[in-house]
Amino acid sequence: MKKPSLLLIIFLFSFTMLYSEEKEKIAIMNFSAKGVNPEIISVDAVVENLTTSLIKSNKFTVIERSQIDKVMTELQLQSSDEFDDQSRVEVGNILGVKKVILGSITQFGDTITINVRGVDVITGEAHFAEKTNITNVNQIDEKITELVSMIINPNQIAYSQKIETNETNERPKKTLKTLFPRLKEKMAKRKLEKQSKE
Repeated sequence: MKKPSLLLIIFLFSFTMLYSEEKEKIAIMNFSAKGVNPEIISVDAVVENLTTSLIKSNKFTVIERSQIDKVMTELQLQSSDEFDDQSRVEVGNILGVKKVILGSITQFGDTITINVRGVDVITGEAHFAEKTNITNVNQIDEKITELVSMIINPNQIAYSQKIETNETNERPKKTLKTLFPRLKEKMAKRKLEKQSKE
């Protein structure tokens, strides 16, 4: 039986490395609630739905809630608001993650806002910060999906906004180009009419 050649082994290894993208390991901490009516929206339910959506995105390896709750209890932390430099590092070391997702849910009148931040556990730098507004509780699933999309593809969304802005800015230019020949023609016509009267 022939042994596989060295070139074949290298090819297979390179092919595997090319198509096997390593998922980023993250931990979603308990969100803080500010002015939220628990009868209208459940903070735990929002965090749970966000966790499920991030897992389904296939971009992240998300730490189980039971492990996170245990660490939060050991460090005597209740929510994202209580995180400081030391607790971030401790959470990162215990759970083996480089990034934690912190967040808050606030309510002003009928508008509920979900804020999320991806924070480096060592430097404290926010890698991303996104938010979405909800005016109807039936929009929660849709808005969380939208939020996950913003987390995964921030550049794509910024690019889409840039294209939309450019198109808006170009419209007046196109209008002027269209109107200028007509204006010139009218001016020439008036000049001829004025000369004929003289």
